[in-house]
Amino acid sequence: MTTGALAVESEAGTILRFPDGLFGFPECHTFSLTRDGDDGLWWLQSTEHEALGFVLADPFAIFPDYTVDLSELDVARLRPVGAGDIAILVILTVGATPDAPCSANLQGPIAFNVHTGVARQVIQANRPTRAIIS
Repeated sequence: MTTGALAVESEAGTILRFPDGLFGFPECHTFSLTRDGDDGLWWLQSTEHEALGFVLADPFAIFPDYTVDLSELDVARLRPVGAGDIAILVILTVGATPDAPCSANLQGPIAFNVHTGVARQVIQANRPTRAIIS
């Protein structure tokens, strides 16, 4: 299943459950997803480890040609019913200094079912690990 631009509509504090955890954080399963204003940014905060949080963005707003290929396993675990049930966000890395650029992890986007909150970090083979946001 290939996904393109999907609108992400979420109330503040939507709970996402990652049954398999996140890469590098397999013990972290529950996160709160909160929109950060109207600038297309999101905050993914662990509910289990308060020091763990990520800045996320809508990759399709930044990279219009970006697509995500979901494997049969990804689709089976996310259990979408309709075409608009899966939303995609990417993790951003903020530069170490105010002048340093941010980058987006296009190789490991977050896919989640907007109705159930079940989420997975999905690997995209043959994609750049990071893309600079200008």
